[in-house]
Amino acid sequence: MIKDRLTYYNKLVGPRGDRLATLYRFQVKPNSDYPRIYLPFDSLLNHKSRLVRETKRWLGDLLPASIIEELQLILISHDVGELIHGDVSRLSASDDTEETTGVEDLLLPDDYLRLGDFVTAQSFLENGGEKSPESPLSFIARILDTIDGNYFAFALLENYAFKVGGEETDPALQLMLDRSYSYVNKIREKYRQRIAHIASSFDLDLVSILRHLQTTETELLRKFGKTLTAEGYRISEII
Repeated sequence: MIKDRLTYYNKLVGPRGDRLATLYRFQVKPNSDYPRIYLPFDSLLNHKSRLVRETKRWLGDLLPASIIEELQLILISHDVGELIHGDVSRLSASDDTEETTGVEDLLLPDDYLRLGDFVTAQSFLENGGEKSPESPLSFIARILDTIDGNYFAFALLENYAFKVGGEETDPALQLMLDRSYSYVNKIREKYRQRIAHIASSFDLDLVSILRHLQTTETELLRKFGKTLTAEGYRISEII
């Protein structure tokens, strides 16, 4: 089912002629370093394919196969709307409705419901939204989505450090690193606070799952940190 769903959505064509395989992430995100380091590396299809693998690899020993599959379905469909709206990650809390506007015609009915719940979870975790999603899996899916973005960003920053090379470090890259570490730590703390606030409302142990995923993220980013330090760049501790 998962492979078929990926194939189905990759056949869709947006109003500007984009497909998931040709639409690159973060290219219209204002005031961001991402366009400089992402293009042309990370298409939406690459992002979705990684998330499918990571969900099973990071949570396969903690959660039953049925839940893993449901998480994968949420993550496959969650950003199909970018074929219409571009980079929805730039939207503020007041723009939540735009994330789903026009997307109903693209998504299968069950996936449209999954998207609505995912958007609610994202708003609750990141924008102080008061409404909770129906399913706790929407929280987990958003956390996975964020960790994948952080992981891939640091992979590209590490690669960029190698490309710059030389005896002198690149001030622009150092600034990107400082911003990235600041963002990662800020969002991790926000997720911990918001999950602690809502965890008792669900049977699933969201606190333990978040802790496990953040531990995985820490291990991944510290590997990049060792390389960046060896290249002469300043890094920050992941908290």
